[in-house]
Amino acid sequence: MLALRCTKRLLARLPPSSDNSSPEAPGALGHWYANLLQIQGKPHVLALSERSLLCVVLPAAPYADLLARFPLALEDLLRHLSFPQTLISAELRHYGQICVAPTVSKTAIALLNQYMLGLKADIRWNPRNTLRQREMWLSQYISKVLAFRAPREVALEMLANERA
Repeated sequence: MLALRCTKRLLARLPPSSDNSSPEAPGALGHWYANLLQIQGKPHVLALSERSLLCVVLPAAPYADLLARFPLALEDLLRHLSFPQTLISAELRHYGQICVAPTVSKTAIALLNQYMLGLKADIRWNPRNTLRQREMWLSQYISKVLAFRAPREVALEMLANERA
């Protein structure tokens, strides 16, 4: 089962869930790491794919249906990134059941924190940007972990390879 691996701050706000996640996540993008941040005084969630570092940003409230809203937000982002619908559909098949789980990877947490800092800087520099503009910016945020590639291109490659 796919897991949304949450920081303690976010975990405390979500309905309890048994951790039924598998060590090897189904789907190309893997498990997701998530943390809370404030955007214009409202709580939002930054979720980071552990494999591609692609980021989804969505309003946190209402917390009770965050797990139901997350796949829809991911689908919307992938469409805006112009990913082929066949690849999107193939990946989203794995999102029927998502469990909430604590974080387990210090590397993923460090990367999540790096992207959080970048997002906070973008919020400060570009206060009028929409969530979509922020996600698009993050999708191009290169990382040494990705051999200085953008999450967008890594995610597309992973989805295409999974489909092949």
